[in-house]
Amino acid sequence: MKRVARKLKPRPRAYTAELGNKQQPRIRERLQVIAIGCTISLAIFLLLLTSPRTLERLSSSFYDNQLTLVDQKPVVANTLTIIDIDETSLKQIGQWPWSRNRIAELLEKINQHSPAAVGIDALFTEPDHTSPVEVQRQLLQQFGSTISLDAIPADQRDYDATLSRVLASGPFILSYFFDFNGNTTDECLPRAVNMALLTSAEQTQAKQALHQPSGLLCNIDTLSASAPAAGFINGRPDNDGIYRRTPLVITYQDRLYPSFALQTLSTALGAEQLLLKSESDGFSLKLANNTIPLDRAGNLLLHFTDTETTYQHVSASTLLNDSIDPALIKDRIILIGVSATGLQDYRPTPLNPLSTGIEFHATIVDNILQGKFLAYPSSAHFAELSSVLLAGGLFSVLMAWSGPIAIMLSALLSMFLLCTNSYILFHQMDTVISPFPAIVTICIIVIITALFKYWQEQHRSRHITQQILLSQEATIEGFGAMAEYRDPETGGHIKRTQNYVKVLAQALKNHPRFHS
Repeated sequence: MKRVARKLKPRPRAYTAELGNKQQPRIRERLQVIAIGCTISLAIFLLLLTSPRTLERLSSSFYDNQLTLVDQKPVVANTLTIIDIDETSLKQIGQWPWSRNRIAELLEKINQHSPAAVGIDALFTEPDHTSPVEVQRQLLQQFGSTISLDAIPADQRDYDATLSRVLASGPFILSYFFDFNGNTTDECLPRAVNMALLTSAEQTQAKQALHQPSGLLCNIDTLSASAPAAGFINGRPDNDGIYRRTPLVITYQDRLYPSFALQTLSTALGAEQLLLKSESDGFSLKLANNTIPLDRAGNLLLHFTDTETTYQHVSASTLLNDSIDPALIKDRIILIGVSATGLQDYRPTPLNPLSTGIEFHATIVDNILQGKFLAYPSSAHFAELSSVLLAGGLFSVLMAWSGPIAIMLSALLSMFLLCTNSYILFHQMDTVISPFPAIVTICIIVIITALFKYWQEQHRSRHITQQILLSQEATIEGFGAMAEYRDPETGGHIKRTQNYVKVLAQALKNHPRFHS
């Protein structure tokens, strides 16, 4: 019984205090790891909050990556045709730009097959200098001579007038260009569009958030007055030069104007009015039975597809030779653009760095007809920033209290779940929420705190080694003291030898040969 009682006897208070003193550095080191991790996550949060461009890059990289995984079959395959002024057309007709009577001929042949709408992605900002009346005027001005136009029919003497008559005869949509750099001095104003803006009393400044250009580049007055409608062809790339979104509505001189693709589709659907409604996350645009979500600047985030295999392309020469299948025109949306080498309007997209402007407009029409819109709401912005703080706090604690295997498995599992959730939101709910801010935070915290813990272990290892060396020295000195206690002469000899060796070592340290 006495032995049992002795075993169950509580440990001395001094032992408990010593054990607590050993645990205190460990707790302090773990708190330091947590503090470092939280500081890193807070720094990343503030960086993304104060630098929207950095957060935009992370979101754009996820957006680009997900588009490559999309298996989408556009519904415009049978409702849209692109008429290309390509190499074959230039070889047959001649150099670009063509004379306006040639453009009029092309439009007449298209109109013969009853298209739903015909969008012309080209600007006619100056009179046609190849018109007979213009040639007559130039000869009179430069050489003082005149030529007779009696042999030319009266309705063929002015090519601009010819094109104007054709434009007035069908569902044709011209283009114009908004200038944001103040380089244009034209005082033209596009025809007003029946577009209404609905805002609440708290959203009186919503219209001011739309793109507001400083100038405008229009077609000549004769053509602008004849065409039933027109739309702007502007596109605004992101900071890396890639087109991911485009404005559908721009305000100019306190009026709202639709994009070229939006106006073309509106004409094809016979929509008499466009309704722009201010929402908490931006705007919603009502077009016939389609509701189009736009951001605060009036941009549509585009859902790109492989345009090379998506849209029906027809050479303009096929039309001019009357060898086209009428089914490719009848009741379809027709977009006319230039695709000949050296003349293309390139607009690089996440899927195709050589995508042309006319394919870009076709993508807008495709997105609206499908009604499958991508959204990057303000809640997504909040979720990305919140994920930085959440992941940072979680992994700060994990790095302080877990081992390397648990940390590695937790990091891989967290990244997998973040990517999976973002993938589901993108492909099933059409919402872009990038997991990359949280993933970057996890990687940085794991790396930096692991380096800090490695430094701590190195420091602890050096401290333990120093303690061992000191204990060895104390042991040796203890033996020396014992020898001195038994024999003073021997003990004094050990001390003297110690001092001699120390003096020799210090002398050799200063000698070049033994310095190392």
